[in-house]
Amino acid sequence: MQKSLLLAVLFPFILNAHPPVGIVADSKSNIYYSDLQQVWKIDRFGNKTIVVPHVHTHELAVDKLDRIFGQESIYSGEATNTYQHAVWMYDTKNNKRETIVPVTEGFYIHDYSFVRDDAGNMYWIKVGAKDTTLMKTTPSGKSTLLARGDFKRVQWMHFANDHLYYIQSGNIYSVDVEGVIKPFIHNLQGNLFGLWSDKDGNLYVANHTQRIIHKINKEGETQTFYKSPGDWAPTGGTFDHDGNLWVLETNTKHEIRAIKANTYKTKQVHQNSSGIPSYMYYWFAGALALSILLKSISRYKEQKT
Repeated sequence: MQKSLLLAVLFPFILNAHPPVGIVADSKSNIYYSDLQQVWKIDRFGNKTIVVPHVHTHELAVDKLDRIFGQESIYSGEATNTYQHAVWMYDTKNNKRETIVPVTEGFYIHDYSFVRDDAGNMYWIKVGAKDTTLMKTTPSGKSTLLARGDFKRVQWMHFANDHLYYIQSGNIYSVDVEGVIKPFIHNLQGNLFGLWSDKDGNLYVANHTQRIIHKINKEGETQTFYKSPGDWAPTGGTFDHDGNLWVLETNTKHEIRAIKANTYKTKQVHQNSSGIPSYMYYWFAGALALSILLKSISRYKEQKT
């Protein structure tokens, strides 16, 4: 029991080394994406600028007012081995950023997510002492139960076709507005990251292991829609309002880029403001997670003796 609890506590630290999935498009087809050090903007002419600096953000969301939402994960250091988090909002029209959820202790963001439907309702998972529930929160802040089930290992969620879809252990499930859960796709092999849709309601899943993007129609038929070139692999994607697919990718050096899928014109590998390549931060995050794991195991053994 204690060993299971130890692994459950350490799991978030290990996950922190995974690449970003956050890439969104606003109503003017500007693209925004995270490289874990800042949020970039690519305008319609291909110009790139940093719009939200110095944030460790994995996910992004955009609303109908073209406001971009993201989280900030903050590590306190080895002395305490603790995390903090916050949620920010970037107003693309006024070029202003503000904090909407203040800095809070803990790795997880509770009662909040970046999964929204067209009406602005937010969907998130509530982990209780005995069960897990899928919750729905309206724009006015009212939260209600949508469904009960096994949501402990849900990886990514997305709302489309009046259903909430979620990835869990290589399978995709759907939840309708009444809270009925149904299997949608079984046994997609590989490490699955971003989940998004197009204007026709087709789903897309980034398969990082196979270096492809799956396209899934409303009937559940699956096909390979895109394959990353060279040693690149997809982690997320979005469609702009002209119908172009933009893909967020990493390579074997853990460099990060966002490209228009059929052109490969965006070849610049972004670096953080200090000039250190992003793969150095992946290496540091992995080394840090290993260090925390070893220290925790050592403390656990000392407590037993």
